[in-house]
This record gives sequence, structure tokens and C-alpha cells, in this order.
Amino acid sequence: MLCLLPLNTWVGFQQWGSWYRQGMQSFESDMASGMSYELLAKHHKDFLIPWWSTEQLVANMRMLDDANIGPFANRERLLSPTDQ
Repeated sequence: MLCLLPLNTWVGFQQWGSWYRQGMQSFESDMASGMSYELLAKHHKDFLIPWWSTEQLVANMRMLDDANIGPFANRERLLSPTDQ
């Protein structure tokens, strides 16, 4: 049984890696298109942080944007009615 551990680990990383890459590519594509934070949160909440509410996710995306962190740095985005 122990000899199957490396194979099981490798298969797990392959499956998880594929799921993660697809989810991030979809999120980053929507973000680059200028999608508002509200729509990003609604479309990608289950992938990003499913235990947060949509409002929590939007608030934290804005915090990352304000701090210019990661893909949120210098991002051009469409303003939603709540952003104005």
C-alpha cells in the first residue's frame, strides 16, 4: 500500500493543478476584460474562496486593488454603480 503513495500524490497534483490553472485563467481573463468586482466575485467565488460571502470577496478585492497587490496592481476596470 505504501508503494502506491508516490503515484497517488503525483495523480493528485496533476488533477488539482489542472483545476487550479483553468480556474485562474478564467478569473484572470475576466479580470483583464474589465469585469467589475461584483461580477468577478459572483462568477468566481466558488473557485476563489467559497466560504466567503460575495460582499466579503468584493471588499477584499478592493483592498488588494487599493494596495496595488498582484494582478490587482494598476488594473483598469469598469466601475459598477456601487463603485461610483
